[in-house]
Amino acid sequence: ISDGKGRRRYSNRGRNCHRNQFALFSRPLGLIQSGVDRVNFQFRAIRFPGLLAVLLLTPCLLHATVPVTRVSLSQQFIVTGLAFDQPMLTVPSGGLDYVQLEPNTAVVSCERVKQAVLRELKLTDHWRDKIYLRLQPKPVGSDEEWVHVEAQPSAMGWTYRVSMPEQISKRRFVSTMVELTLLEIANRRAPEITAELPKWLGTGLAAGLEARGIGELVVDPFSQHSETQRSDATLPALRKHLLSLAALSLDELNWPIANPNPSQFEHYRLCAHLFVAELTRLDDGSQRLARMLQHLPDHLNWQITFLEAFAPRFKRLVDVDKWWSVTVANFIGRNQFNEMPASVALDQLTEILKVPVDIHVRSTQRTDPSVITLQRVVAGWDSSRLDPLLYKKLSQLEGLQLRAPKAIAQLALQYRDVLGLFLRQRNSAGGASTFKNEWMPNARVLVKKTVRQLEDLDRARVRLVEQTAHPVPSARADGATSNP
Repeated sequence: ISDGKGRRRYSNRGRNCHRNQFALFSRPLGLIQSGVDRVNFQFRAIRFPGLLAVLLLTPCLLHATVPVTRVSLSQQFIVTGLAFDQPMLTVPSGGLDYVQLEPNTAVVSCERVKQAVLRELKLTDHWRDKIYLRLQPKPVGSDEEWVHVEAQPSAMGWTYRVSMPEQISKRRFVSTMVELTLLEIANRRAPEITAELPKWLGTGLAAGLEARGIGELVVDPFSQHSETQRSDATLPALRKHLLSLAALSLDELNWPIANPNPSQFEHYRLCAHLFVAELTRLDDGSQRLARMLQHLPDHLNWQITFLEAFAPRFKRLVDVDKWWSVTVANFIGRNQFNEMPASVALDQLTEILKVPVDIHVRSTQRTDPSVITLQRVVAGWDSSRLDPLLYKKLSQLEGLQLRAPKAIAQLALQYRDVLGLFLRQRNSAGGASTFKNEWMPNARVLVKKTVRQLEDLDRARVRLVEQTAHPVPSARADGATSNP
């Protein structure tokens, strides 16, 4: 252009281009909003064909370099990290199942793990404190799964800030979120000092959730399906492991070794899995674990809270130790080859349900031994006599359940559920007088309901006895039938 006006236009256009080029790299990518900026961005793409080629070849650069924040459905989890359009190019070594975390799916995984923990403990979701999760890029070539958790107390409660790599094993992610969920529940009553969690609780719960199917908990943004592993498939492997390597003692579960190697940690994880699973099998086991968790801030060490939550089943830690030893022995030997015969199991169940008493006969001035049913005991005895008897029956039913065939074990469990529910609800319903065979009005309804349920179970037991005495002939394998 020969005239001065044209040269000035070219000069101004050059300065504008230089200024917009600086703006492209000085402001966060992906946040250009105004119409002028969009026009300038198109002009830059034409003016710099090299930059345009880079953007076309890597379309995810614009949003991959800008962290995004997503909030979970319950609004408890806030996840910040990079959003990706393509899966990771390299998979870490170690044989673990890895997942690539990004905010949109990570918030869903956090909620799923929390809900699974609440179901295990039979709790409803009444969260109080938020959990902020920051997903950080993992160094190239590193297999280290570092996770940093920071709990900050405040006047309104606690704030939890977590940093973890965006590429992590599913097992590590689930165990971290389980620990955080448990810690948030325990710290709701802790004003300044965080509650002390027993190591076996989080490890055992996470192992149990993994056994039921970790693919249902962790959402992989680049996977079209999730693998589910049934818990019954893991029990034989766990039994085989404990047959080859002795289970950890109670002290070893309470105070694990520092810096264990992978095999030592796996052994601890499996033992903690069995320990927590068997605790939940006890009467109100899940509710008692939840009660322990909620009252951890009441004491300086968790052992006192544990014994209070599981009283009167355990009065001292030595009682827990004895129970754990018997439980491991029963679990290792619990298979179809050493189950007691069905007829023997039914006889034992019948004996457990009997209540021996001494009846005083006035005419002869003698005391004759006799037997009455649980229904009469529940309806007629005061709590000072009834409670010790029912707790003894519950313990006997639990022992039978471990050795009986499946159908009889299920029936024993139903008896346990009825008696355990009666003991739990009696106090809230008014209870019985300690000195008289009297029931409060609300408790009378509970007594009638419990008696009716026990009678229904007795009828089911009679049918099971008849089926065992006269089994139905099984059909021939080839399906052939005989002609009359």
